[in-house]
Amino acid sequence: MFKFDFQIEDIDDDETNILSASTPQPQEDKPTLGENSFEEHLLKDLLNRLPSRISYSPLHVPLTGGRSLTLVRRDLFDARFQLISEGTGEEAPALVYLDAPSDLVPGVYEGGLKTWECSLDLVQYLDTALPDETYRGRRILELGCGTAVPSLYILRELFSSTPTAPQKGAHVHFQDFNLSVLELVTLPNILSTWYASPASLTFRCEQGSDDDLPTPIDPSTPSELSITPELKSAFLTSLLDHNLSIRFFSGSWSDFDHHGIGGKYDIILTSETIYSTSSLPSLVDTMQSASATGGDKPLNAHTSPQLTMSQSIVPAKYLCLVAAKVLYFGVGGGASEFTKLIETPANTTGRSRGKVETVLERKVGVGRKVMSVQWA
Repeated sequence: MFKFDFQIEDIDDDETNILSASTPQPQEDKPTLGENSFEEHLLKDLLNRLPSRISYSPLHVPLTGGRSLTLVRRDLFDARFQLISEGTGEEAPALVYLDAPSDLVPGVYEGGLKTWECSLDLVQYLDTALPDETYRGRRILELGCGTAVPSLYILRELFSSTPTAPQKGAHVHFQDFNLSVLELVTLPNILSTWYASPASLTFRCEQGSDDDLPTPIDPSTPSELSITPELKSAFLTSLLDHNLSIRFFSGSWSDFDHHGIGGKYDIILTSETIYSTSSLPSLVDTMQSASATGGDKPLNAHTSPQLTMSQSIVPAKYLCLVAAKVLYFGVGGGASEFTKLIETPANTTGRSRGKVETVLERKVGVGRKVMSVQWA
């Protein structure tokens, strides 16, 4: 079974990701984690399916210039405990893949329960290249979101701003193949990110006594979050105060329907999704059809011996960013195949889909890139 070759400390502390050069093999009687067809899942429904308590731990993201950023994400053991305590049983599909030796089962489970290195690269790029105000007034989509680390960074920036009226809204949408991934890690991570931000200050003040200041939130310290009705209500109110719309979608990329959910997106993000050549066409089709076109030439950024950023980086308005390994051994995908699919002229039209520019590159160890796509 295929495993990604990543060195990042994952959600599961006792897990080590080791490269296997073998090709993923189909399994008989494969359990499914969710329907393949495109489906929206309402935020209130997902909130109501959360357990009464979740635990989270810090995720340290290195930034340029020796800086670092700490995000929070749900513990994988806590998601496993939730499934067991709900009486789902050890043979439940989600639990099977939480404990599986492989990182993906094509067409069944696509690795979304774990955090992969390239998502951190994407955060570093966003932090370096984009001013905070870039996200206001934008429609943002993360495809194959999983633990949604890049979007957590964006939400952290939005939640850290002071609500003003009127304030430009932002639409942040999350798509993953598996509904269970959205339930077990995506939404808990979003909720924890909000709780660790200044946006939850009013709620935390209300929970304390009149004589007590709200307990400071230290995202660098593992902790637990009680999912009370009051907390859910405060979270929804905070979204309204910050003029933020959050939506969730499951299903395959080929069925993703942006027409029925408000139209095209100004910013599309995806990381660790180009590992398989068989799924590349549907991913590229979805990115192209859902992406608003246009964009100016990007700005300058830093360079370092281990990290190279392009001298032309980020379009001022429209973004389509893909973070990935240079090559995924055993499954054939990687940056070259992705670039070839986009830049090779089509037989019918004689022109390419667009142009791919590497805007961040790591050459130490297994090569990784962040690529910006400008559609034709």
